[in-house]
Amino acid sequence: MSAASLNPGAARVDEDLLHRVEQRIRDAGSADSPISSHAIAHNLGIEDSDGQPVTRAAITELVRRGVPIGADSTGYFIIRTQEQLDRYVADLVRRETGIRARRIAVIRAFDEGRVPAGEPLRWIPTDPEER
Repeated sequence: MSAASLNPGAARVDEDLLHRVEQRIRDAGSADSPISSHAIAHNLGIEDSDGQPVTRAAITELVRRGVPIGADSTGYFIIRTQEQLDRYVADLVRRETGIRARRIAVIRAFDEGRVPAGEPLRWIPTDPEER
């Protein structure tokens, strides 16, 4: 399974690029000084758009393959200690909780008819896990 199959909109990445991205994160990214996806793309000469989809797809694939890459709002780093892992997982849980709360709020707002002029609407989940 590739990064593109985990995220259908993700860019495809080749083995050489995966190796170079991993090495760049290992060389430059520490939990105290993460390296941004923009810096990775720039340093490696990756032709990427502003959102760095190729670089991010490579990072997603590396994690899927077992490289312990963590991230924060400033960039990526290799997780080297249990404390770093615990801190990163706690951050993911906080973000996940916030996303869930927003999802619930927007569905509730939609269900309550807080939409532009028109008939009241009701959200009907298509994913069995959402029902």
